[in-house]
Amino acid sequence: MTKVAIVARAALLALTASVIVYFRSGLLQTVPAVGSKIGGVRANIDVASGILRRMSPDLALRIDALSPELVQLGSLLFQDARLSRSSSISCASCHQPSVAFSDSRKQSIGEKGPVTRNAPVVFNRGLAPRLFWDGRASSLKEQARGPLLCVKEMGFSESSYLARVVTDGDRDLRSFLGASPVLERICAALAEFQISLVSVSSAFDQHEWDGASISDKVQEGARLFRGKAGCSQCHTGWNFSDEKYHDIGLITDDLGLAGMTGVEHDRRRFKTPTLRNISRTAPYMHDGSFATIREVLDHYNAGGARAVGRSILVRPLDLTLDELDAMEAFLGSLEGPVVCVARQ
Repeated sequence: MTKVAIVARAALLALTASVIVYFRSGLLQTVPAVGSKIGGVRANIDVASGILRRMSPDLALRIDALSPELVQLGSLLFQDARLSRSSSISCASCHQPSVAFSDSRKQSIGEKGPVTRNAPVVFNRGLAPRLFWDGRASSLKEQARGPLLCVKEMGFSESSYLARVVTDGDRDLRSFLGASPVLERICAALAEFQISLVSVSSAFDQHEWDGASISDKVQEGARLFRGKAGCSQCHTGWNFSDEKYHDIGLITDDLGLAGMTGVEHDRRRFKTPTLRNISRTAPYMHDGSFATIREVLDHYNAGGARAVGRSILVRPLDLTLDELDAMEAFLGSLEGPVVCVARQ
């Protein structure tokens, strides 16, 4: 193990490693812990790794290729408020481990106050073709760079990072980042840590992949999800997202994808989010405008709040109250632990 890796591991343990922090947050409930808390973490990692290799072999291979040293560094930096101008905001401030790496506020709070959108989750992102609600980043390294340099979010410039880390930074931080370009190494480490974060062992996953039992109500919700309600037309695949952009009939002034493309047809189109851990990640939508899952279901059941420009996939569903209850039960079954499955 290199000196940098030893220092990073020691500091990680001193700060309490992210993987332990978010397992202590209550995300263990779908996979029983065994032995000590550390043993419980290990058990969940093993379960998630096994399911991931069957569910998404390509992501498993990408995670296998990650640098353990960079993942450890990224885990530390993810929690380090020194990455913000005021040294008061870290990545974890808006992507909170206690709520499945989302933000329980409608809009996250940056250096200049509230930002314009709700923070999306950062797990299961290793194969995402584009990032952010409007798809403006083409890689996780580019995604990590965005908030760091955004005046409204973490508020730094590349030269500011160099000054803080190299000139004013403490010895440990300089050791972590080594001789590489500072911002480049920060972004690379944050990207590798995010790639390592997966959530694939929910109650529904264990039913689908290992035959575990689930309630009749959850099974009915799954049938509606894939059938009458048509949710799986967009929330598809192992991560319940087509990774595309849709206008779902929200009342909003946000340009969405059109802000990046300049194409009028893309106005109010936003990226399909994963539904994994949706029971923990309220509020919902790009602007946090819905406080509960039932509000989201009611929106779709009504066919959206606006017809003009709306996707043809969004239409009145005529779901009964019992069917809505079943849908909500199914969505709840997608809750599962978020784990770092990179090699140590």
